[in-house]
Amino acid sequence: MSTTPWKPADKLNIPDTLRKKYLSGYRGRFVRTANVYTKLQEGWQKVDLTSEEVKLIQSMTMEHGTPMGSHLQRGELILMRMPEEMAKSRQKYFEELTNIGVQGQISESAKEAAKSGNTVYSEFKESK
Repeated sequence: MSTTPWKPADKLNIPDTLRKKYLSGYRGRFVRTANVYTKLQEGWQKVDLTSEEVKLIQSMTMEHGTPMGSHLQRGELILMRMPEEMAKSRQKYFEELTNIGVQGQISESAKEAAKSGNTVYSEFKESK
């Protein structure tokens, strides 16, 4: 019987040496190859590996007998990164869009409730 506690899988599954070199100060994510161009326009960067690093991880990135190129790839996914400050700014942008949408839904609910003679009580708080 094992005493090792359960932990969720490392979604990126990137060797620590490469994680430290390429993702320190960045947010990493795997992107479908079909979406790479769009992600480049949004500020994401492809992570290009050196030929030595490619050799280092070649065995763990072979998919269907096809060797990877100069990118860390998992099937149809390529590792990309975004500077942490830009990622925080992007996150804030989407949080604000969500808050606007939620406020709109609360407003619509209140209008509909008022039409039927009811009152809506909401404790919506914007995320920071």
